Amino acid sequence: AEYMGSSGSRIFVYWWPRHNGNPHDLLDIKQMRDKNRKPVVMKIKPGISEFATSPEKVSDYIFPLLNFAAEHIPRAKHKETPLYILCTAGMRILPESQQKAILEDLLTDIPVHFDFLFSDSHAEVISGKQEGVYAWIGINFVLGKFEHMDEEDEA
Repeated sequence: AEYMGSSGSRIFVYWWPRHNGNPHDLLDIKQMRDKNRKPVVMKIKPGISEFATSPEKVSDYIFPLLNFAAEHIPRAKHKETPLYILCTAGMRILPESQQKAILEDLLTDIPVHFDFLFSDSHAEVISGKQEGVYAWIGINFVLGKFEHMDEEDEA
């Protein structure tokens, strides 16, 4: 997932094992770690809203983030690795025409240079509410609040 706001743009790489099919088991999503056990995360500045008047430069600006992710994801998995671009506060303050021009540049250029699973619905400017929900989920995930136990496990 790639987050793009006013302070900068970040890419976070996650992985998950194949789900076992049990509807009572949650998907076990984990942040990918590198050889040194550090999370696979990269941040660049400024935020993409800085490209409001030159949207054709946005893709070149974020390519280092995508190259970073591509280096950590096995090449054979690129075509099945979803890429989501979620633009936040910095983009929300731009006029809709500028938001659209930036997103169009990303949607046009990324598939030409990367094989990630990426479609029009994978790039959007999210609302403040959505951003808050994602923050809440992230915090609770880090705190282990989503650990799942069946009733019989608790007995």
